[in-house]
Amino acid sequence: MSDASVLAVAPSKALIVASVPRGMHRTPDQQTFLRALREDSDVLALRYDGYGNLLRVAQVIAWAADWTTMCSRPTIAGICERTGLSKATVKRWVRWLRERGWVGVVEEGTTVRFRKGTSAGLQGDGLGNRAAVWVLCIRRDTTPVPSDNTSPDQDECVSDPPSVSP
Repeated sequence: MSDASVLAVAPSKALIVASVPRGMHRTPDQQTFLRALREDSDVLALRYDGYGNLLRVAQVIAWAADWTTMCSRPTIAGICERTGLSKATVKRWVRWLRERGWVGVVEEGTTVRFRKGTSAGLQGDGLGNRAAVWVLCIRRDTTPVPSDNTSPDQDECVSDPPSVSP
């Protein structure tokens, strides 16, 4: 019996929430994800070439994300094509993002040969190879940058200056 009907639908909200790693939460948008990643101490400690390669991979993953669920489904081959990096390099940086919680695994990528219900690829389920689905995450302690120019400190300075007695 094939599980094609389960794989053909988008991941549920509960599955997405359950896929978020501990200490992280789903990012509100792609720019917040990329900004938080760029400012992370682990990322800043990377060598210059590693820093650039990681950000290129992360950018492709982020901009492939659905705006409502923040789930992304680019293939490794697609990331290689867009970044110009080798397959081994892309896989290394995807693994790095997964191990540190920047992307949570909603669905593992599968091939027909190894997917449940296909008799080791002898019976096709019509879905072909499935790319992995990742949810973009940021650290819980990351706060978004305020969008306006006022801050709580500025509000205190706006009050009337104290009067000076002669």
